[in-house]
Amino acid sequence: MSLLNSCSTARPDAPTANATSNATPAVVTAQLTADQQTTEPVLLFEKTPCFGPCPVYKATIYADGRVQYEGEQNVPLIGKHTLRLPADTVTYIRRQAESMGFGSLRSAYSQNVTDLPSTYLTLRQPDGSLKEVRVEGGAPAELEKLLAYIHRHIKQIAVAKN
Repeated sequence: MSLLNSCSTARPDAPTANATSNATPAVVTAQLTADQQTTEPVLLFEKTPCFGPCPVYKATIYADGRVQYEGEQNVPLIGKHTLRLPADTVTYIRRQAESMGFGSLRSAYSQNVTDLPSTYLTLRQPDGSLKEVRVEGGAPAELEKLLAYIHRHIKQIAVAKN
């Protein structure tokens, strides 16, 4: 299954890594061939609707910083666009995920409140598998901080293009 297919409305279970890798982020990047770094997405970030003005968008991000963005509502940029994050930002995101043991996180964090939007973060693991985590609340502080960081940077590049 490709990472691009994992962002459809019907969410099939994403494959997960069984154990946290001991690979450093530099090794993670090195394990992807040059061709894979430009053709295979390394992460998918998605914000879903709520009953209020929550931002709704999907961003498929590649190691080189390319972002395939689709803004749906309550965002500065509506529709499909190709954006660019600094490659260092993508590397930082991947390092932070690795350092928090993203591969061993639960697949969902929820506070069982019906109005909360979901945030999905899907990362390609060192073994090539995909690990998806859905957050509606109650996630570890490190994960919440990373999600806010990713959202802030995607919003910045969307505003800049608008």
